[in-house]
Formats: sequence, C-alpha cells, structure tokens
Amino acid sequence: MVEEGKTEEAAQLPKYDFITKLSSAGLIYKFFGKEIIKNICKSEWNKDLTESEIDHVYQKMYKKLIMEIDAIDNGVDVAKETLYNISTNLSSRVGMLNSPWNAPKGSGYSQHAQFKKAMKICEEEFIHQLYGQVIILLPARNIVLQSYNDKDNFNASGMYIKLNHFCPWAAHLKMIEEEKGEKGLIKYVFFEASTEGNWRI
Repeated sequence: MVEEGKTEEAAQLPKYDFITKLSSAGLIYKFFGKEIIKNICKSEWNKDLTESEIDHVYQKMYKKLIMEIDAIDNGVDVAKETLYNISTNLSSRVGMLNSPWNAPKGSGYSQHAQFKKAMKICEEEFIHQLYGQVIILLPARNIVLQSYNDKDNFNASGMYIKLNHFCPWAAHLKMIEEEKGEKGLIKYVFFEASTEGNWRI
C-alpha cells in the first residue's frame, strides 16, 4: 500500500537516522535538504536525479557534512580524547568572521556584511561536497549497482560481478550489499585493467 501523494519508489525509501541533536543547519537540511539538492543539481549541472538517487545523496551529504556541523554546534566531541584540534573546518571558518571582542568602535565590522560572507563560504562548501557526491561518486555507485543487479547473468553462483567500466567500487559494493541484506555475498569483482585486453580481479 503506497501512501497517498508518494510514488512506489519513494514509499520504499528508508527512514533517516539523524545521529546527533539537530542544529539550525540540521533542521533546515532535514526538511528542505532534498529540495535543495534537486534544485542545485538541475541549475548547476543540468542533472535530474531519481528519487532513490536523491535519497542516497541526501544521506551521504548528511553524514559527510551536516552531521559535523550539528555536532560542533551542539558541543559533541569527535572523540573522547584528541591529540590536536582542527581549526580549519567549516564551523571554524565561519566563526572567524565574527567581530573580535575587542574590536574598536568604528573598526568597520558590519554584522550584516560578515553574515553575507559566511553564507558564501557555506554555499561554496555545500556545492563542493554535493559535486563530489553527484558528479563523481554517484556515477560510480550506479555502475556497481548495475553490475550487482546483473550478477546472476554474469555467473550462475551470483557471487561474482563484472564492472562494465572501471570505477572506485569497494565502498559502493559494501553499501549495496548492506542495503540488500546480502553482506559479504560478492567474493570477486572483475574489471578491465588500464592495459587493453587485460583484466583484474
């Protein structure tokens, strides 16, 4: 039974596990993230993603970028014990735009101007991260997924896959196996080497 207003594909998408307490960025992403991803992909790269692709990218962007922002904003340490501090992350770069506590009056700091600078930094970082997920990683995932779905045609055992085109495959294969409840099923991956006519396993 498909919920009214949803396609069958959308109805099968998993529920999301937001690991840390949501900051303002996390809340915006939770409710508008998919629409933002869809619009950027269309306007920047003229790409129309399927619902399942948007869902995949949505989850990857949360784990890759938004969860970090939520955790930092809510004071969640990355580890119980750290050897050094990272001061070049997105939150730190934005924080450095705040007016110093001892800035003299009339020093030229405009809260509105600094906020616009922060927005630009965040926009560039989000689009950069999204580019990596959509333009670089998603095509590789689709190659691995197609090969995975065709595994029975490649070999009757269903335990081997052949990539039609070489791509980064290991992380995608692990995720696809977990999604399908078949962790560790694939024993060998075949793909053509850079030298013509040779194959690697």
